[in-house]
Amino acid sequence: RHAAPPAPAALQPLEQAAWQLSAAGRRQSGRALRYWNRVLREAPSRQFRKQRADESAPYIKLLFESEAARLAVLAVSERTKQSSGHILLAAYAVAVAHLSGTAGVALRVVVDNRFRPGLSDSVSTVSQMGLWSIDTSASTFDTVLARALTASLDTYMNAYYDPEDRQSLLDSIQRERGEQLILDCCYNDRRRSAQDLKPAADSA
Repeated sequence: RHAAPPAPAALQPLEQAAWQLSAAGRRQSGRALRYWNRVLREAPSRQFRKQRADESAPYIKLLFESEAARLAVLAVSERTKQSSGHILLAAYAVAVAHLSGTAGVALRVVVDNRFRPGLSDSVSTVSQMGLWSIDTSASTFDTVLARALTASLDTYMNAYYDPEDRQSLLDSIQRERGEQLILDCCYNDRRRSAQDLKPAADSA
């Protein structure tokens, strides 16, 4: 007879759901929504003011390739000792600010459930959208990068919330502001690793 395989020690999805419904889980959601409350009150109502001519299309796909941008990210990473991911996010925020004409940038970013302590070994792959926001008006890119690092930590720590409560909060703030908040500007770094920025080694 074969022995039954040992039960996985990592947190299971149903266990995670049970914790989220517990008093501790509700407190965590409350803390996250207090962060969302602050950021939503300061966020621009719509990041891009101009609407597309054809609103029936779900989105417009653009592809931008730049060898200069790749080299710049590597150079800034080497100089600042910061990850390429944070540098790309800060650069994206600056680009969005230039396009929208608004120094304040609010983005939705994908945050997985492995960031919080106790969830890093979870067997599930649950993710939610976090809310990331910075002021890009600065004399140097290094200042923007420093703000991006702080904002990223706040975003990741507060991306664990009850989605229904978050929607209720959004509805309430929209009523108070008397306008709809269009949070349609998203950022998702889908590179497998920082090695994706580096050129492939020449084959022998």
